[in-house]
Amino acid sequence: MEQAKFLTFVNGYGQIRKKDITAFKKEVLTELGYTTWTAFYQRLHGRIDLTVREKEIIERVFAKYGVTKNIWGK
Repeated sequence: MEQAKFLTFVNGYGQIRKKDITAFKKEVLTELGYTTWTAFYQRLHGRIDLTVREKEIIERVFAKYGVTKNIWGK
């Protein structure tokens, strides 16, 4: 059985500078109100579907780190 495919932000994540990765992940977690790395990675890889609010927050954090294009998808 094929797994449902939800929106991922792997493309955008790959554009974050290596020195900013930890800060980016922490900021996304904080902004979304989650406390575990698992919650971050489940959303990163599209295992949990994002709400419109979560998508907007993630886009805002990406913009802070200079990533504004090709955020969504693998």
